Amino acid sequence: MKNFIFILFITPFFSFAQDTDCIDTTAIVPDCMCIGEYDPVLGCNGITYTNQCYAQCDGVQFWESVNQGGDDVCDLIEVSILSSNNDAIIFEYETYFDNDVSFAYAGFVLIDEMGDTVAVETIENANNVYGIYGQMQEIRMLESYNLGYEFPLEAQLHLIEGFFASNPESVCSISIQIFQGPSEGDTLELSGQWYSSGQDEYLEFDADSIHLYQFDQNLECYDFFSLAYQANDSLIFVQGEEEMISLSYSLSETQFSILFEGESLVYNVQAFDSSTFDECEEQSFVCTPDGCVSLASSEGEFDDLEDCEFECEQGQSFDCTPDGCISLSSFEGEFGDLGDCEFECVQEQLQSWNCIDGNCEILNDNSGTYNTYQSCIDVCSVTDLTDYQLSKKVIKVSDLLGREVSPNSEQIIILYYEDGSIEKKYFLKK
Repeated sequence: MKNFIFILFITPFFSFAQDTDCIDTTAIVPDCMCIGEYDPVLGCNGITYTNQCYAQCDGVQFWESVNQGGDDVCDLIEVSILSSNNDAIIFEYETYFDNDVSFAYAGFVLIDEMGDTVAVETIENANNVYGIYGQMQEIRMLESYNLGYEFPLEAQLHLIEGFFASNPESVCSISIQIFQGPSEGDTLELSGQWYSSGQDEYLEFDADSIHLYQFDQNLECYDFFSLAYQANDSLIFVQGEEEMISLSYSLSETQFSILFEGESLVYNVQAFDSSTFDECEEQSFVCTPDGCVSLASSEGEFDDLEDCEFECEQGQSFDCTPDGCISLSSFEGEFGDLGDCEFECVQEQLQSWNCIDGNCEILNDNSGTYNTYQSCIDVCSVTDLTDYQLSKKVIKVSDLLGREVSPNSEQIIILYYEDGSIEKKYFLKK
């Protein structure tokens, strides 16, 4: 069942049906060379390519033209109006061209049928001033400019390259029409208290805010949300986290209904005292090398423990150290699985070497003289010391200052034997 918060914060997404034979992996050519002619195609994998050559290089077997007979990249920019009033217009755009096309420091300006600028982006409210690229989706806001505009509004939305770099040049003009939006003079103030038994939600309206009390499944406590709104006689515009969302509604003396995707979310009139409710304690989670840790605040990356555990597991790897396997909250470790790390780590800790007849041989236990292959080689490679390996094992080789050196050093060396004896020698390289 959908609830009010679900409707407000649901994130749109686009999916593409992909044929099981869409990609031929044997046909992928990473260093493929294509002519840079711009004739975009939409591949069966949902990716828009500059032309069909680039699609073929990616192993795509099926595609269709998305240019629809035009050569203008601006035809591949789709604009949707999200909300509007006399002060601002919020819209979403999506680019369907390839990401090798870009407009640097680009912004938007709205020009009406008379050629007058009626709304512009400002650097204070722009989410992105650096550029617009292919395969991009963003929400932008235009603020009323000069005398502003009246609804309904027919205008041209101009994409201005260099808008935020003081060298503006209009590169695209997109026709838009706006028919709705609460305007000065027809804005309504809603009031009252409402309850949905199906969703266990209480709503309370005042002049400019919606107060929402959403109870958990055990009905022991509620989460509180307060949202700004505007309304006319058929639409309510609610300010979400990033954008203003418009919803159809109906209101009677006994019911308040929100219409969404052909369904109605119905609240019955009911007076209540919010002071009798218990608010849920804030809790969030953060992924650490030791697993998910709970925070008594909303500052954590995850609101749900299962989401944290899933993402934490995905982003976890392990390294073998002298103290055993340690967990990393990233993919930088040598092992992706704890079991693999522990197995290999144990094998490494059991390895040792002995020098036998001038060769270093590995032992699958820790009983050998040397803990590393290199330390064994350094000693075992000395074949010119006649009694070096014949009678006693050397456990250390140093110079006269006690510093460990290779036995092949052309200097006076001191040999430390397993039986506790030491011996000075001078090894002359041949």
